[in-house]
Amino acid sequence: RPLDINGQQMGILLALTRGMASTPFEISKLLGIDSGLMTRMLDKLEEKGLLERSRSIDDRRVVNLTLTPKGRSIASEIPTIAPEVLNQRLQGFTVEEFEEFRRLLYKFVNGG
Repeated sequence: RPLDINGQQMGILLALTRGMASTPFEISKLLGIDSGLMTRMLDKLEEKGLLERSRSIDDRRVVNLTLTPKGRSIASEIPTIAPEVLNQRLQGFTVEEFEEFRRLLYKFVNGG
């Protein structure tokens, strides 16, 4: 919340910053977001002045996404804010719940 973006928007900014994706299609595949929701999230990020859309010169059907200076600035703050947010969300967990959560994440990440 301090950055005025949600978790999925954070994922979009990080994907663009790290060069993992540069089009709405690539980001939707990477983050598992359907195209309708992706469009709405990109609209919000564009309204906030964090990214810009432009048509590809090679293929007019392709939309390229680039971060604005403000978007790059916000994205650079995410790594310092994310641990605070996670810690806040985990405060309500008991030790047992946290251990179970950690066990399930490990199982998920390692494929079962």
